[in-house]
Amino acid sequence: MTIASCASSSRSPRAPSGPPDENEDLKKLLGLNSLLNVKRVNARIVGRDTGNFDSSLTLDHGTESGIARDMPVVGPDGSLVGTVIDVGRNFAKVRVLTDPVFAVGVRAPKHPGSGAATGTASGQRGSRDLLVDDFDPQAKVLRGDQIVTSPLSTKFPPDLLVGSVTKVVDLPGGFSRNVYVRPYVDLGALEDVSVLFWLQGQGPVVRTTTTTTATTSSTTTTSTTTTTVGG
Repeated sequence: MTIASCASSSRSPRAPSGPPDENEDLKKLLGLNSLLNVKRVNARIVGRDTGNFDSSLTLDHGTESGIARDMPVVGPDGSLVGTVIDVGRNFAKVRVLTDPVFAVGVRAPKHPGSGAATGTASGQRGSRDLLVDDFDPQAKVLRGDQIVTSPLSTKFPPDLLVGSVTKVVDLPGGFSRNVYVRPYVDLGALEDVSVLFWLQGQGPVVRTTTTTTATTSSTTTTSTTTTTVGG
């Protein structure tokens, strides 16, 4: 079940009744209320970086499908995959979230007596886990916590699934800690993704459309091209 199919349905979702794995995917999809309003294009992975950790992916769609640089990319379950770093007419290159150059603003859940912590998750060289080293040390963060994109970020829609906390390491002095996050997406098994029409500083982007209006008279023909961007 893809995000696209969930977004296009106008009926209320039914209670999950399938196997546990399918139910978990459905829960993730149903939790992405903000994402359901973001248009997207589905694409297939046709190339991978030769490095050990697939730091980039190549997709079979590009500018002809409305894809632009810096657009977020998610997997079939709605979890974050990466962002578009290069695009051509019929291809797009994606930097995945485990790449050491990649960074994303994230939020941890609230716990009793503690507010939600926000910080920046970055890829690490030679590891499939992300590192967050700037959570407020007074905020409670626990192993197993679900990490999502931060509402403070303008680069990604809020509440995209990122991963779960695997380890919390308090550093000497008690003023900082390292939080390790295992991405939900399985990059090695990934075959298809969705590119979200969302741009930094602009938010949702409505696909460029061309409308041609012909006015027949003795000498006049008018052609109009319209591009719409949502704020």
